[in-house]
Amino acid sequence: MRYYDIAVIGAGPAGATFARLASGHGRSVLLIDGQSERTRKPCGGLLAPDAQNVLAGMRLNLPKEVLVDPQIFSVRVFDVKTRRTRFYPRRYLNMDRLRFDRWLLSLVPDSVEILAGRVTSVEKRREGFLLGLGSGAQVLCRTVVGADGGNSMTRSFFLSRLGQKDRLRRYVAIQQWFADNGRSEPFYSCIFDPDTSPSCSWSAYKDGQILFGGCFEPKNCRAAFERQKARLIADGFLPIDGVRSCKTEACLVCSPERQSDLLTGGEGIFLLGEAAGFISPSSYEGISYALDSGRRLAEAFGAADSFDPAQIGELYRRMTAPLRRKLLVKEFKRKVIFSQPTRNLILRTGVASLRIGTNQKA
Repeated sequence: MRYYDIAVIGAGPAGATFARLASGHGRSVLLIDGQSERTRKPCGGLLAPDAQNVLAGMRLNLPKEVLVDPQIFSVRVFDVKTRRTRFYPRRYLNMDRLRFDRWLLSLVPDSVEILAGRVTSVEKRREGFLLGLGSGAQVLCRTVVGADGGNSMTRSFFLSRLGQKDRLRRYVAIQQWFADNGRSEPFYSCIFDPDTSPSCSWSAYKDGQILFGGCFEPKNCRAAFERQKARLIADGFLPIDGVRSCKTEACLVCSPERQSDLLTGGEGIFLLGEAAGFISPSSYEGISYALDSGRRLAEAFGAADSFDPAQIGELYRRMTAPLRRKLLVKEFKRKVIFSQPTRNLILRTGVASLRIGTNQKA
């Protein structure tokens, strides 16, 4: 059985970034990639300015093959209950999420071994950690880096070792894709419908397809999704009447609400991105936090005097303090915009909105 210094579970933006930056220095790194077209997670595929800044800080330039048409510079916010709508300026990049992830993975050097498969078990052993894969293969490693998303097995294993339960708030994200029927202009929107979800939904136009998705309470999530979709079609907001969906995607998504939800790990286990709780609770933007936490953990490994998991863990926790402070602000923002009275006031007054045609009612 091969033994590695570091095994990274998950080859999305967080895992791929960490593996790329942590390779070398005599360390053996294994990156376990469980992603495929069949298992891709719901994502609006919009690269936020914060994520663009992290890429710029790492001197990475986005290839044009990752981008899709069109590039949209405003978001339409729609409140289903009050039927108020506003347009706000946004500088997102419209991209193909799977191509973006594959591009980041292509930057990982050959010194990192990449293994396709899904981790199904984690056990603590005297030598380190034993990882079991769905194929039946096993991997032994000194440290584990969990970059395995909102339903992180690594996070669950870490908390079980502490004798704690995970209190992190989670929703089910559901997203469907539809062929464009030619009846709409390209758009990007954020939707609030408190009758079907305590969270928000989104729609976007991408290379001749329309995608619609949202976050819902786990219980009866699909029924709530379909009910909201039907309301938006009836309102004329979602131009997919009579169009069958091409595909449906679903996954758990985290929504941190307290500092204790943000876990960096310990005892040789390190958590990145959404597995650590690093995701905006107000917009569910997680790519910037995935990239940034991956970079910071690699820096912690590089700054440690030796391969000492305790020292690395303490350095990583200190280095991610800015992320935790930023997420405190995002939780406050969530409370503001997810409150019906406050949101209604913001939409009614039009604070910071663009003056576009009918900027009041849907």
